[in-house]
Amino acid sequence: MIDNYKLGKVLRGLREDTYTNGRRLSIEALSNKSGLGSTTISTIEHGKASPTVFTLGILCWSLGVKMSTVIAQCEGKKGQKE
Repeated sequence: MIDNYKLGKVLRGLREDTYTNGRRLSIEALSNKSGLGSTTISTIEHGKASPTVFTLGILCWSLGVKMSTVIAQCEGKKGQKE
């Protein structure tokens, strides 16, 4: 089972490492891209909610990363290939 805090930390890190027009991707921009509410994204990033597989898939797609990569990072496996 994946810890909500670890998942949120990984997702937040991926979002902050994503740049659009030379600027970090904000929660609002990710909200616009994914169609998810900014409150939902913030709650997930802070580890206060567990996203459904569907929601996690939308976030991963919006961040341009595979879901398996996110899960591997949550489990501490850094060498996971894309």
